[in-house]
Amino acid sequence: MPKKLPAKSKSKSKSVSKPSAVNITIDASLKKLWSAATARLQKATAQGALSWDERYEAIADIVEHQPPLYLAGGFATEKAFFEKSLGEDRSTIYRNMRVAKYATAKEVETYGGSRLDAAITFVETKNGGPLKGRTPIDFATLRFPVKDGTKKLADTTVEELREAIATLKGDAGSSK
Repeated sequence: MPKKLPAKSKSKSKSVSKPSAVNITIDASLKKLWSAATARLQKATAQGALSWDERYEAIADIVEHQPPLYLAGGFATEKAFFEKSLGEDRSTIYRNMRVAKYATAKEVETYGGSRLDAAITFVETKNGGPLKGRTPIDFATLRFPVKDGTKKLADTTVEELREAIATLKGDAGSSK
């Protein structure tokens, strides 16, 4: 014969207490690094296009540090840091951080961020993976295979660079 379970008693509802404030102690050395990086970022932002690469190198220092320095600035996530401090979307920031790692402000002005990003992808693909550290790339001397031979970066389109990358990867015919 099945056992009967005891009936549930009707008790008064329990009140839920509000969470208390949490105090987080930030390591003084991380706070110092955060302060230095944000000072560089603010200075570069104020200088505009002349300090484009310095701006994105400062952002990279903040984001790529372990642990990320934005935590010392009171941001719980990368997304919160990007939205509240920079007002730019993640893909643009990451592309610009990558371009700033290898290109100067003058090269960005000459070739544009999208073309430089595609050129960096080409070099990394040809290299077999990401470059180590801040390996310099001489963008002016690079040549890219196109349908009619080779072209300098200044003479190529982003689409031609994507086609060259696809050819290197063995995906000829697909440009993405």
